Amino acid sequence: MQWFDSFKIESWTLYSVAASVALTRIGLRIWHLGIKGLQLDDYGMVIALLLYSTLLVLDNHLAASTGVYTDSIFTDPTPQDIRNLVSAAKLLVGSEQVMQLLTYSLKGCVFLMYSRLRIALKQDIQKSFNTVAIYTFLCYVGTTVAFWTLCYPPSGYWTLPPPNG
Repeated sequence: MQWFDSFKIESWTLYSVAASVALTRIGLRIWHLGIKGLQLDDYGMVIALLLYSTLLVLDNHLAASTGVYTDSIFTDPTPQDIRNLVSAAKLLVGSEQVMQLLTYSLKGCVFLMYSRLRIALKQDIQKSFNTVAIYTFLCYVGTTVAFWTLCYPPSGYWTLPPPNG
C-alpha cells in the first residue's frame, strides 16, 4: 500500500466522523428549533463542512498526483515534470488558502456560540471577549495579506525556478 492510499483512508475516515458530528448537531437544532430557528453559527458550520470537503478533495488529489519525488526531478526536470510540479504547487496554494479559511471559520463559529453565553458575564469579561474576537479577525487579515504579499508576484509560488532564488 502506497503512503497516499493510507492517507486517503485516514482523511476520509476523519471526515466521516467530523461530518457526522456536524450534521447531527445541525439536524438536532432543526428538530428542536425548526429550520427558522437556525442561527449564524449553524450556517457557519455548514460553510466549515463545505470548506473541509474542499480541503480533503484538494489534499487527496495532491497526494495522489505528486507521489514520491526523486532527486532527478529537481536537478534535471523534463517539461512534463515541470508541468506536474507547477500543477501540484497550484493545488498546494489552493489547499493552504482553504485550510486557512476553514481554521478561521471554525474560530468564528466558536466565537458566535460563546457570544450567546457571554450575555450573563460581567462587563469586563465581555470586553475581553470582544478584544479576543477582534484580535482573531485581525490575525486572519494579517495572515492573508502576508501570504499574498511575501512572495511577489503571486505566480512565484508555482514558477520554476522561483523568482527570488
